[in-house]
Amino acid sequence: MMLIISGAFGLFRTDLVRAVGGYRAKAIGEDFDLVARLHRYLLKKDRNISNSYPIRSPYGRVGVVALPYLWIYELFAPIIEVGEMVTIVVAAVMGDLNHEFFVQFMIFGYAFATVISIGAVLQEELTYKRYSDWQDVARLVTYCFLELLPYRQLHMVWRLQGLWQYMRGDMAWKPQARKGLSATTTAP
Repeated sequence: MMLIISGAFGLFRTDLVRAVGGYRAKAIGEDFDLVARLHRYLLKKDRNISNSYPIRSPYGRVGVVALPYLWIYELFAPIIEVGEMVTIVVAAVMGDLNHEFFVQFMIFGYAFATVISIGAVLQEELTYKRYSDWQDVARLVTYCFLELLPYRQLHMVWRLQGLWQYMRGDMAWKPQARKGLSATTTAP
């Protein structure tokens, strides 16, 4: 039930990609668009073979579970987060916020999220051993402390900007300024 396979890392069967019309030039999320169309195509093909598939959606579980999740929790999440922040500020101004509880709650939330992130990094490293240098793992663990503050807020701003651009009808890819790796000079 995978919805996004990054274009840089995705491998697709050529016959299936051709059967669904390949990448669409006007799709902004072309990887998501292609994967959703592949799901629908393969599900329809399977239904033609055996008419016993219980889910009625043309996208199967993707359409019944994954797409609604994306709409509710991913698309509207930055709007909900702004609403949460406004509610907290209003509650604080009106005196309805227990400051001691709020501080404890924020500390617990930050600690819990950070421990989960550190656990994920360490589990990945213990399972796959992708890094030959312990300093790379230490750097990743350090970044876990920055995930909840400030990265999450920056991510929310970027998503709000994306929503605003979409609502304005601005759905074209902008040219990206590419920077190569700077050449390092070695000491003689």
